[in-house]
Amino acid sequence: MPIISKEQVENIANLARLDLTKSEVSKMQKELAAILDYINLLNEADVSGVEPTFSPLGSVNVLREDKVVLSDKQVVSDMLSQAPNSEGGYIKTKQILK
Repeated sequence: MPIISKEQVENIANLARLDLTKSEVSKMQKELAAILDYINLLNEADVSGVEPTFSPLGSVNVLREDKVVLSDKQVVSDMLSQAPNSEGGYIKTKQILK
């Protein structure tokens, strides 16, 4: 089991802006050591024949061609009629930036 000093735990806590008590520092020493043990165990695994993967699903990005389509005037008119406030073919909203 790797040994994690109290100073190292306190430094990590300081970087994470955590205020740990003495008992929490002792607890974190044990927990961080256990995590490092697990990482060392993973480092021992033989993965020489395994291809690197970024997604277990093997998903493929499906792209379509962009097409310019003129909107139907009736659809725009219906949309504007449902808006609480519109002017000049645009939906008016309250100002959000000053």
